[in-house]
Amino acid sequence: MTEAEKLIALAREEYDCCYLQNAVRLLRKAIKLGSSDAMVELGNLYRHGDGVPKSAKRAFNLYLQAANLGNARGMNMVGVLYSNGEGVKASDEKSYEWCRKAAEAGNAAGMYNLAYNYLEGEIVEQDTAVGIEWLMRAAEGGYPDAMYDAAGIYSERGDDKKAFEFMLKATQTGHVRASNELGVMYYEGIGVEKDIRMALNCFEGAALYDDIDAILNLARYYTYVEKNTALAAKFYNEAVALGDDDALNELGDLYFANKDYESAVKVFQTAVDKGSTYAMRALSFMYAESVGVEENLTLAFDLIERAAVAGDLKAMADLGQIYACDPDEFRYAHYWLKKSADGGNTDAIMVLAEFLENHGQYKHARYWYNKALEAGIEGASEGLEAVKDKIKPPQKF
Repeated sequence: MTEAEKLIALAREEYDCCYLQNAVRLLRKAIKLGSSDAMVELGNLYRHGDGVPKSAKRAFNLYLQAANLGNARGMNMVGVLYSNGEGVKASDEKSYEWCRKAAEAGNAAGMYNLAYNYLEGEIVEQDTAVGIEWLMRAAEGGYPDAMYDAAGIYSERGDDKKAFEFMLKATQTGHVRASNELGVMYYEGIGVEKDIRMALNCFEGAALYDDIDAILNLARYYTYVEKNTALAAKFYNEAVALGDDDALNELGDLYFANKDYESAVKVFQTAVDKGSTYAMRALSFMYAESVGVEENLTLAFDLIERAAVAGDLKAMADLGQIYACDPDEFRYAHYWLKKSADGGNTDAIMVLAEFLENHGQYKHARYWYNKALEAGIEGASEGLEAVKDKIKPPQKF
């Protein structure tokens, strides 16, 4: 190990211990000895403002200095800063050139960046084959994001064992999303023997770094498998705290299933306040059926109407059926049922067909029964035959 390499190693130790000023001092000593690696390391500190005033321009100059000395990491970082316009005027062309130089010099991060130049085709002509080739080289070179993406490519190709191999490698580098995906593979036995304990370990590892998908996987495991309401609620609340509002709906369902209706109402109301149409439908049901709350049909109607107006297809169908109970509200019933059916709600398609048949609109009913038949809805064939018999053939004169 050269004197410069010793200084860089010591600088990294000081950095890890949060002695940033000492790390900067040691790196500057290494730079005086001509170390291009130290230039890149100090460039990183300037880029993020660690131990030195944040300066993208100083970072760029250090990266460029290292790149001109043949440092592949420096080449890649020059490409990155040209791409982002950090410390230098943005230039896609120069970014591509430097990333290509880095890739050809063996830098895995440069290979990965070059790969996406070809995959996206925004700077150079799109070439998926070349892009994947560079991505695989980056993965073989140990670049975490490349290994994660390579696992996805192998999965799409149906090579589950290879997908597992790369997902495991990515996880071992500390790639958080890979840890969650590896957990899914262990849980479902994809490319590896099914192992629930290992799956949970992977989910827990990713959850430590606030990966919402991993947190939700843990919440669902404790909801549906272990049936540990307290732990499930803990993880759902963690997901909510991290900004996943949809987790509120699952938390509300958890409380509802365990007949903790007071908590369910509170959670669903919070979700309603955030605009969740699912929660609006859930609360509407509770008020309409007097489940854990005092019956309030007016509030139930208001909630389902609010969800329908917000675009919820199931709420539209429910609202249409409510109006269908009143003979004087044909127009509103038809409007909401059709709007839901047009949106692809199969329940609404069948209900609309039956509704139109009941109101003597046989030709229109036939149209929707045909739609129901195309969707494979049970009873559509019988309904279609029945309505055909009701359509009078044109009279001949």
